[in-house]
Amino acid sequence: MRCEGDPPADEAVAAMFEATDRSPEETARILLRQLLGGGHYNALLGGPGAELLEQFLREHRKLPPWADPNLIEQAQHLCRNNLVVGSVLLAVASLPECYLDARGAPVLTSTGQLGEQPARRLRHTSHFVFSVCAPGGLVPRPGDDPSAVPVGIEKALTVRLMHALIRRFTIEGYRLPESLYQEVEHELGLDQPLSFGIGDEEERVPVPINQEDQAFVSLTFSYVVVRGLERMGIKLTPQDRDAYVHLWNVVGHVMGLRRELMPDGYEEAASLFHALKQRLAGPSAEGKALTEAMMGWINELVPRPLRSLNLAAEMMTYFIGTESAAMLGIEQRGLRWVRHRAFTFPLELIAAVKPEQVSFDPLAMVVQYLAGPMVKRFVAEVERNRPPPPPEYVERQRQAQAEGRGAAPRPSGNEWPSYVLDSAGRRPLH
Repeated sequence: MRCEGDPPADEAVAAMFEATDRSPEETARILLRQLLGGGHYNALLGGPGAELLEQFLREHRKLPPWADPNLIEQAQHLCRNNLVVGSVLLAVASLPECYLDARGAPVLTSTGQLGEQPARRLRHTSHFVFSVCAPGGLVPRPGDDPSAVPVGIEKALTVRLMHALIRRFTIEGYRLPESLYQEVEHELGLDQPLSFGIGDEEERVPVPINQEDQAFVSLTFSYVVVRGLERMGIKLTPQDRDAYVHLWNVVGHVMGLRRELMPDGYEEAASLFHALKQRLAGPSAEGKALTEAMMGWINELVPRPLRSLNLAAEMMTYFIGTESAAMLGIEQRGLRWVRHRAFTFPLELIAAVKPEQVSFDPLAMVVQYLAGPMVKRFVAEVERNRPPPPPEYVERQRQAQAEGRGAAPRPSGNEWPSYVLDSAGRRPLH
């Protein structure tokens, strides 16, 4: 599985590169506009490769036959009910577990996004998760436009193609400059075919963002989040746990993950996660750099007098364990050990003495305290004025309507789901 990427997505990106026939940076700019922009930006100027992108979306938008709408809805409801604490778990549990992948972390740093701009990564990750969990995010609701792509599937396919783009550049040894991401996001109102080493058995070599890595990351969004919710005293039923794993199995299918790498329920997810972690986890300079950048960004949300406590480090250690935290450069020695025990001892004491029917949990209060500013900062982007559609796009759509051609399914954009905006006390300016 380390030697297999995502052939359909890899082939689509290779075909878009052929159609563009420009420098790597210019090609990446066009693809980033199409992938990140959403809506009319996916057909920006009728650019090279736009038709190939639309074809890929049409072919891979369907859910697998084994998807259970009832379990999906139950899992989405669980996510929405725990929106705020779940957003922090992404930062202090899910992503740090990803950074433990000593073979995968260098790929993350090679994109130029994570170490230099952790806020961007966390914002995009949160947007992805919240879109998947939105009502109708995967399964259309009664009355929804049958030709529209559900927002969760849109985001999953976007991430899938981004993975293919990064995989190609990593294999070629080309790093996209940070300025490129910034320029493309600013423009959007957001601040030869390659061989992938898949051939005869003796010639197979590991590829970046391979099937094993993707299976591990999927489990950090399902098993690790459920584990984190329960560590904060949130009561979940066995069906809740299984439903959340099922939800991310369905998302994994849309993103090109092989079925045999998907666990059958929560217990199997726990077993698979720890088996993969044993194979993948280890210290790396890249993992430590990613963790340091993430902690720095999280601590900016804390009032200045409390920043010296480094609450981000304490929570990461609490949720992923001291051994894993040490691999990421958070070692429990001297004053840090004393500080961590001061953080964990009250939690352990209250958990030991409080009656079972009492739902109060001090850790949940700390997480809620951090999460409010985090979610509000993410959704603040809805107040930006996005640039109007380019004239070429408007003309192209007019011609399509005149000729009676239906619009191809395209992502709807980067708007946040309404339940996220409600949680942040914001409403979109439409």
